[in-house]
Amino acid sequence: MKQSIKSSHDTLSIKTGQILNPGTLFRIFENGAHNYADTTDLFADKISLVFMGPAPFSRLDTQQATEYEQLSTELLKYVDVVYGIYCQDAFVMREFEMRIQEKAGSKNIQFWADGDGTFCQKNKLFHDFTNTGLGYRSGRWCFLLDKGEVLYVACDDFKEIDITGASTILELLKESSET
Repeated sequence: MKQSIKSSHDTLSIKTGQILNPGTLFRIFENGAHNYADTTDLFADKISLVFMGPAPFSRLDTQQATEYEQLSTELLKYVDVVYGIYCQDAFVMREFEMRIQEKAGSKNIQFWADGDGTFCQKNKLFHDFTNTGLGYRSGRWCFLLDKGEVLYVACDDFKEIDITGASTILELLKESSET
C-alpha cells in the first residue's frame, strides 16, 4: 500500500517514504503511572496506524476516536497497533481514553499526549487555533507506518472526518491486503 491520497485541502506535509521526525509523547497508564515514550521507539518494529485530531472531547474528535475504537478489532487484523495522538496533556488524554473505551466497549487503542505540541510542530501536523483560544493543535490526520516509514497518509480539514475516518482506513487496508 505504498500510496498517498490528496487531502481535501491539499496541504499534506508528510509524504510516503518519509520517516517522521522523532518526538516525546506522554501517557497515564491504568495503574496511574505517568510515562513517556520516544516516537522512534513507539513506531519501531511494527506496523502502526496513527490518527490525530485537534480537540479531545469535542464532538468530531469523540466521534472519530469512538469509531476507531469500535473498529479496532478489525483494524488490528491488518496493523500491529493503533495510536490516537493529540496535543493535550496526559491527564486529559487518560480521561478521554477512558470515555472512548467506555463508549466503544473495548480497550484496544493507545492514546498518547503530545503535551506541548512538539511532535506535531516538528512534523508540520499542526493547525493554528489561537484565534479560538486553543493555541496550536494537531490537524486531522491519519497515517500508516511500517517501522516508522510512512506508507500512507491522509489529512482532512479539522471541521470534517472523511478520508481520516476509521471505516475509510479499514476499507483501504482490506483492499490493499487483497492485491
